[in-house]
Amino acid sequence: MAYIMETGLVRVGNRLAVLTSVIVGQDYNFLDEDGGTPVNRMLPKAAARMTS
Repeated sequence: MAYIMETGLVRVGNRLAVLTSVIVGQDYNFLDEDGGTPVNRMLPKAAARMTS
């Protein structure tokens, strides 16, 4: 079993979003060609939502 935690930050103008993902389960290799880690996949969507 593995505990995987990552945090990502995105800034759009004067707004800041902080994303944290915690996964408790089997160790996993997140491949760049598959979009990377969960936070890497969430950051662009969070940034897009901050602009609207």
